[in-house]
Amino acid sequence: MLLSLVPGGVAAAGVAAGGISMVMAPAPRDPGRVRRVCRLSDMDVGGQVTLADDNVLLLRDHNGLHAISLECTHLGCAVNRHQEGFQCHCHGSVFDEDGRPLVGPATRNLPWFAVTLHEGWVLVDLDRTVDTGTITAV
Repeated sequence: MLLSLVPGGVAAAGVAAGGISMVMAPAPRDPGRVRRVCRLSDMDVGGQVTLADDNVLLLRDHNGLHAISLECTHLGCAVNRHQEGFQCHCHGSVFDEDGRPLVGPATRNLPWFAVTLHEGWVLVDLDRTVDTGTITAV
């Protein structure tokens, strides 16, 4: 039997040849997910903070702050950071340092999220994506 979730959370069942298989769609994101990550003064240039529960990486460089998804745009597996960018170990996709795909099967950029400052705190809005390369000046 094949069980999969279709948009709207409705389960659909069918027969799969050769045994039982489970296919699950990613869970929808909860609305209102703004994360207060750290104080700006606690994050040096070159620093990074991983929002492990959200699979997002916050980075600070000489230009400012940006947050990038750590979920592969192919099938949602975790990507790991390395010298030249990011790599998905599930299916081999490789992304440059800005999250643009260099090697497939992924064909879409890793999403970037809005970063703002409020009363000295760095906030990441997981409900608001921004264009690749968008830096929040500090």
